[in-house]
Amino acid sequence: MKSCLCILFLLSALGFSVFGMLFEIGTGYRFAPFSFANHGWNLDLGLFNQFNDMLSLDVTYHPQFSFNESGEREATPTNYLNFDLDAMIPLLGRRETKEGYRFGLFGTFEFGNFYDTYKDPSETSSDFSNWEVWQNSSYWLGAGLYAQYYLRPWMFQLGIGFPIIRSPDTLNTMDWLLGTVEFKTRFFIESERHAFKDHLTVEIEISARKVGISVCLIEPF
Repeated sequence: MKSCLCILFLLSALGFSVFGMLFEIGTGYRFAPFSFANHGWNLDLGLFNQFNDMLSLDVTYHPQFSFNESGEREATPTNYLNFDLDAMIPLLGRRETKEGYRFGLFGTFEFGNFYDTYKDPSETSSDFSNWEVWQNSSYWLGAGLYAQYYLRPWMFQLGIGFPIIRSPDTLNTMDWLLGTVEFKTRFFIESERHAFKDHLTVEIEISARKVGISVCLIEPF
Protein backbone atom coordinates (compact mmCIF):
# COMPACT_ATOMS: atom_id res chain seq x y z
CA MET A 1 0.00 0.00 0.00
CA LYS A 2 2.74 2.45 0.99
CA SER A 3 4.78 1.60 -2.12
CA CYS A 4 1.79 2.28 -4.40
CA LEU A 5 1.22 5.69 -2.78
CA CYS A 6 4.90 6.58 -3.16
CA ILE A 7 4.85 5.62 -6.86
CA LEU A 8 1.68 7.68 -7.42
CA PHE A 9 3.23 10.69 -5.70
CA LEU A 10 6.46 10.45 -7.71
CA LEU A 11 4.62 10.13 -11.02
CA SER A 12 2.44 13.11 -10.14
CA ALA A 13 5.48 15.19 -9.16
CA LEU A 14 7.23 14.26 -12.42
CA GLY A 15 4.20 15.23 -14.50
CA PHE A 16 3.67 18.48 -12.60
CA SER A 17 7.29 19.54 -13.06
CA VAL A 18 6.84 19.85 -16.83
CA PHE A 19 4.23 22.62 -16.58
CA GLY A 20 3.82 25.97 -14.87
CA MET A 21 2.93 25.34 -11.26
CA LEU A 22 0.83 26.90 -8.54
CA PHE A 23 1.34 26.33 -4.82
CA GLU A 24 -1.54 26.71 -2.36
CA ILE A 25 -1.26 27.32 1.37
CA GLY A 26 -3.99 28.34 3.76
CA THR A 27 -5.74 27.69 7.03
CA GLY A 28 -9.29 27.12 8.15
CA TYR A 29 -11.60 25.10 10.34
CA ARG A 30 -13.19 21.67 9.95
CA PHE A 31 -15.93 19.81 11.80
CA ALA A 32 -18.01 16.69 11.33
CA PRO A 33 -21.51 17.63 10.10
CA PHE A 34 -23.33 15.32 12.53
CA SER A 35 -21.08 15.74 15.58
CA PHE A 36 -19.97 19.24 16.47
CA ALA A 37 -17.63 17.73 19.09
CA ASN A 38 -15.34 16.75 16.18
CA HIS A 39 -13.81 20.08 15.25
CA GLY A 40 -10.33 21.42 14.67
CA TRP A 41 -8.00 23.74 12.81
CA ASN A 42 -7.01 22.82 9.29
CA LEU A 43 -3.85 23.34 7.23
CA ASP A 44 -4.54 23.53 3.49
CA LEU A 45 -1.73 22.62 1.08
CA GLY A 46 -1.92 22.17 -2.68
CA LEU A 47 0.12 21.78 -5.85
CA PHE A 48 -1.63 22.66 -9.12
CA ASN A 49 -0.71 22.59 -12.77
CA GLN A 50 -2.58 25.80 -13.72
CA PHE A 51 -5.82 24.38 -12.21
CA ASN A 52 -5.51 21.27 -14.38
CA ASP A 53 -3.75 18.47 -12.48
CA MET A 54 -4.40 19.20 -8.80
CA LEU A 55 -2.94 17.61 -5.67
CA SER A 56 -4.43 18.81 -2.36
CA LEU A 57 -3.62 17.88 1.25
CA ASP A 58 -5.77 18.81 4.25
CA VAL A 59 -4.35 18.28 7.74
CA THR A 60 -6.90 18.70 10.54
CA TYR A 61 -5.76 18.93 14.17
CA HIS A 62 -7.58 19.03 17.49
CA PRO A 63 -5.82 18.82 20.88
CA GLN A 64 -8.14 17.43 23.57
CA PHE A 65 -7.11 18.29 27.13
CA SER A 66 -8.34 16.19 30.04
CA PHE A 67 -8.77 17.29 33.66
CA ASN A 68 -7.69 15.55 36.86
CA GLU A 69 -9.86 15.02 39.94
CA SER A 70 -9.00 18.46 41.32
CA GLY A 71 -10.20 20.13 38.12
CA GLU A 72 -6.76 21.06 36.83
CA ARG A 73 -6.00 20.62 33.15
CA GLU A 74 -3.43 18.02 32.20
CA ALA A 75 -0.27 19.37 30.57
CA THR A 76 -0.25 16.93 27.65
CA PRO A 77 -3.33 16.76 25.38
CA THR A 78 -4.63 13.82 23.40
CA ASN A 79 -3.95 14.70 19.77
CA TYR A 80 -6.55 14.00 17.10
CA LEU A 81 -5.36 14.31 13.49
CA ASN A 82 -6.73 13.66 10.03
CA PHE A 83 -4.87 13.63 6.70
CA ASP A 84 -6.91 13.94 3.50
CA LEU A 85 -5.07 13.70 0.15
CA ASP A 86 -7.03 14.39 -3.05
CA ALA A 87 -5.79 14.16 -6.65
CA MET A 88 -7.60 15.40 -9.77
CA ILE A 89 -6.43 14.78 -13.34
CA PRO A 90 -8.58 16.31 -16.13
CA LEU A 91 -9.15 14.30 -19.30
CA LEU A 92 -11.30 16.98 -20.93
CA GLY A 93 -11.06 20.78 -20.79
CA ARG A 94 -7.33 21.26 -20.20
CA ARG A 95 -6.29 24.90 -20.64
CA GLU A 96 -3.70 27.40 -19.43
CA THR A 97 -6.19 29.48 -17.44
CA LYS A 98 -8.71 28.67 -14.71
CA GLU A 99 -11.69 29.51 -16.92
CA GLY A 100 -14.12 26.95 -18.32
CA TYR A 101 -14.87 23.36 -17.42
CA ARG A 102 -12.80 20.27 -16.71
CA PHE A 103 -13.76 16.60 -16.40
CA GLY A 104 -11.45 13.84 -15.32
CA LEU A 105 -10.23 11.31 -12.78
CA PHE A 106 -10.57 11.78 -9.03
CA GLY A 107 -8.74 9.97 -6.24
CA THR A 108 -8.88 10.39 -2.46
CA PHE A 109 -6.96 8.89 0.44
CA GLU A 110 -7.83 9.63 4.06
CA PHE A 111 -6.11 8.55 7.26
CA GLY A 112 -6.48 9.60 10.88
CA ASN A 113 -8.28 9.36 14.19
CA PHE A 114 -10.16 12.67 14.05
CA TYR A 115 -13.59 11.59 12.76
CA ASP A 116 -14.00 8.02 14.02
CA THR A 117 -12.26 7.72 17.40
CA TYR A 118 -12.71 11.19 18.93
CA LYS A 119 -14.44 11.05 22.32
CA ASP A 120 -15.80 14.08 24.13
CA PRO A 121 -14.57 13.98 27.76
CA SER A 122 -18.14 14.57 28.95
CA GLU A 123 -19.22 11.33 27.25
CA THR A 124 -16.55 9.01 28.61
CA SER A 125 -15.20 8.25 32.07
CA SER A 126 -11.67 7.35 30.93
CA ASP A 127 -8.95 9.33 29.21
CA PHE A 128 -7.36 8.13 26.01
CA SER A 129 -3.62 8.27 25.42
CA ASN A 130 -2.16 9.32 22.08
CA TRP A 131 -1.06 5.72 21.52
CA GLU A 132 -4.59 4.40 22.10
CA VAL A 133 -6.27 6.82 19.70
CA TRP A 134 -3.65 6.20 16.98
CA GLN A 135 -4.17 2.46 17.35
CA ASN A 136 -7.81 3.07 16.38
CA SER A 137 -7.06 5.26 13.36
CA SER A 138 -9.14 4.67 10.24
CA TYR A 139 -8.21 4.88 6.57
CA TRP A 140 -9.80 4.59 3.17
CA LEU A 141 -8.90 4.93 -0.49
CA GLY A 142 -11.39 5.87 -3.18
CA ALA A 143 -11.29 6.65 -6.91
CA GLY A 144 -13.79 8.00 -9.41
CA LEU A 145 -14.60 11.05 -11.53
CA TYR A 146 -14.77 14.79 -10.96
CA ALA A 147 -16.10 17.91 -12.66
CA GLN A 148 -14.86 21.49 -12.32
CA TYR A 149 -16.33 24.72 -13.63
CA TYR A 150 -15.22 28.35 -13.23
CA LEU A 151 -17.90 31.03 -13.26
CA ARG A 152 -16.15 34.24 -12.27
CA PRO A 153 -15.37 34.68 -9.43
CA TRP A 154 -16.46 31.18 -8.34
CA MET A 155 -14.86 27.80 -9.02
CA PHE A 156 -16.98 24.70 -8.35
CA GLN A 157 -15.63 21.16 -7.97
CA LEU A 158 -17.53 17.92 -7.44
CA GLY A 159 -15.74 14.60 -6.96
CA ILE A 160 -17.60 11.27 -6.85
CA GLY A 161 -15.51 8.26 -5.95
CA PHE A 162 -16.02 4.59 -5.22
CA PRO A 163 -14.33 2.94 -2.23
CA ILE A 164 -11.41 0.63 -3.02
CA ILE A 165 -10.02 -0.22 0.41
CA ARG A 166 -10.85 0.84 3.95
CA SER A 167 -10.13 -0.02 7.55
CA PRO A 168 -12.45 -2.79 8.81
CA ASP A 169 -14.34 -0.63 11.32
CA THR A 170 -14.81 2.52 9.22
CA LEU A 171 -18.46 3.63 9.45
CA ASN A 172 -21.39 1.78 7.95
CA THR A 173 -21.82 1.07 4.25
CA MET A 174 -23.95 4.13 3.41
CA ASP A 175 -21.71 6.58 5.28
CA TRP A 176 -18.70 4.93 3.68
CA LEU A 177 -20.10 5.45 0.17
CA LEU A 178 -21.22 9.02 0.83
CA GLY A 179 -17.81 9.82 2.30
CA THR A 180 -16.24 9.65 -1.15
CA VAL A 181 -18.52 12.41 -2.47
CA GLU A 182 -16.80 15.78 -2.05
CA PHE A 183 -17.95 19.25 -3.08
CA LYS A 184 -15.68 22.29 -2.96
CA THR A 185 -16.20 25.86 -4.05
CA ARG A 186 -13.56 28.58 -4.25
CA PHE A 187 -14.35 32.29 -4.22
CA PHE A 188 -11.55 34.29 -5.85
CA ILE A 189 -11.04 37.72 -4.27
CA GLU A 190 -10.06 39.83 -7.27
CA SER A 191 -9.07 43.43 -7.87
CA GLU A 192 -10.92 45.43 -10.50
CA ARG A 193 -7.89 47.68 -11.05
CA HIS A 194 -4.96 45.25 -10.96
CA ALA A 195 -4.30 41.84 -12.51
CA PHE A 196 -2.34 39.83 -9.95
CA LYS A 197 -0.65 36.53 -10.81
CA ASP A 198 -1.38 35.08 -7.38
CA HIS A 199 -4.86 34.34 -6.03
CA LEU A 200 -6.52 34.92 -2.66
CA THR A 201 -9.47 32.58 -2.16
CA VAL A 202 -12.12 31.65 0.36
CA GLU A 203 -12.86 27.92 0.12
CA ILE A 204 -15.85 25.93 1.37
CA GLU A 205 -15.73 22.13 1.41
CA ILE A 206 -18.65 19.78 2.11
CA SER A 207 -18.79 15.99 2.30
CA ALA A 208 -20.57 13.38 4.40
CA ARG A 209 -17.62 13.33 6.82
CA LYS A 210 -16.66 16.98 7.12
CA VAL A 211 -17.63 20.58 6.53
CA GLY A 212 -15.01 23.29 6.42
CA ILE A 213 -14.06 26.81 5.44
CA SER A 214 -10.56 28.09 4.66
CA VAL A 215 -8.73 31.19 3.47
CA CYS A 216 -5.94 30.30 1.03
CA LEU A 217 -3.21 31.94 -1.01
CA ILE A 218 -2.31 30.41 -4.39
CA GLU A 219 1.13 31.42 -5.65
CA PRO A 220 2.83 30.71 -9.02
CA PHE A 221 6.38 29.37 -9.05
